[in-house]
Parts: sequence; C-alpha cells; structure tokens
Amino acid sequence: MSNNNYQKDMETLLFYLLRISISAAVIYGCYKIFISKTTFYKANRTILLGVFALTLILPMLSISLPEINWFRQPETEITDLSLLENVTVDNTIPATAPSKPIPWQNILMIAYLTGFIFCLLRYAAGMIRMMHIIRSSEKVQLPEGNTLFVTGRDIAPFSWMKFIVIPEKDFRDENTDIIRHEQAHVAHRHSIDLMMADMYCIAFWFNPFAWLLLCELRDVHEYQADAAVVENRSDYREYQLLLIRHCVG
Repeated sequence: MSNNNYQKDMETLLFYLLRISISAAVIYGCYKIFISKTTFYKANRTILLGVFALTLILPMLSISLPEINWFRQPETEITDLSLLENVTVDNTIPATAPSKPIPWQNILMIAYLTGFIFCLLRYAAGMIRMMHIIRSSEKVQLPEGNTLFVTGRDIAPFSWMKFIVIPEKDFRDENTDIIRHEQAHVAHRHSIDLMMADMYCIAFWFNPFAWLLLCELRDVHEYQADAAVVENRSDYREYQLLLIRHCVG
C-alpha cells in the first residue's frame, strides 16, 4: 500500500471517529431532554440500543446540499487583450528552507490505539476477575434455572448471563428481593446489552458521550429490574429501605 493511500485511509478513519462523536453528542442530548425522564423502561432500553447503532450508521451517510450562489462574486471577463500586454509574470521561486510537516495523523492514530488497547486490557482484566469470583464461590441452583454463587468477598451483588453472585452476608439475611432483582437482570438479558455497550465505549473511549450513554443504559436496567421486583408487591417502602441500606450501608 502506498503512503498516499495509507494517509488517505487514516484521514477517513479519523473523520469517521469525529462524526461519530458529534452524532453521539447530538442524539444523547435529545434523549436526555425528551426521553430520559419517562418511565417506559422497556421502550427507553430499546431507544438507547438504537442510539448506539444510529451513531455508527449516520456518519456513513453522505448528504449532498444544493449549491447556493447568492453570495458569490460575479466573475469579470476580460475582452480587451491589449490590457494584458504590459503585464509581466515573475516566475522566480524564493529560496526557502524546507519545513518538515508535523505528522498529526500519525500522532492522533497512535493516541487512539493506545487508549483503545488500554481500555480493552482493562475490560479483559475485569472479566477475568469476575470469572475468578464466580469459580471460587459456593454454587446454589435456583428453582428458576439460574445459578446462584455465594461469595465471601465484600462486593455488591451482580449478575452475568445466567450467573447471579451475592455476598454471603446477603444470603444469610435471606434478602430474596436482592435475588429477584438480579433474576430480573438475567431474565431481560441485560448482560448482552452491556457487552455491546462496553465494546462501543472501548472503540470510542475518547468520546465522553459514549460513556454517558452507557450510564443511561445501566440506569434503565436498574429501573427495569426494580419494576419487576415491585410489580407484585403492595409494600414498596420495605424494598426502598433495602435499596437505601445497600447504598449507604
């Protein structure tokens, strides 16, 4: 591949990343203003997943705008060639020292790849740590078909795919609402959403709106799981106090 083609491809990639950042900023702002406060959690989840996909598709579309000639200066045509007889053209080129251009494209690409590799390694380390916690925990089979893992570590309860992990103290206290909350995450397949959103944030780690969209998706997941827990309950206060105890200790 020639150097010109390489520079052109790199420039195209950098502009594509810039367009994605702009698209994510605009769409996130619209979501935050018009949709985020609504309680239609299932619809909000679908919209957020569509936002991730839309920010990838929109920058690929090219929109051709009509040319506007309102402010263009009229071109003057010289008809009298005698006016050009006394015009002299100096073809001498002034001697200047050659300046070496700064390879901004290479610098930006190296910075992007460095952040990408760092985020990818960080995500992989988190996955390895999570699998280690699951493997070292006591296994309990739930009637609903999910697998519950009870760990002695002081961590917050979480779920991944069909696995539910809770600390031993919560299992001793028989906090069934916590288990129901995590079962709701499993039933709605929230882990798949987070995997795709995490890959999006790794690829566009430099874009703060990518991380804001991930936070919005996590919030919708929590609201959806809470709604599933209190759906058949008449006493909301007990569950609210349970959430407060886990937040503030």
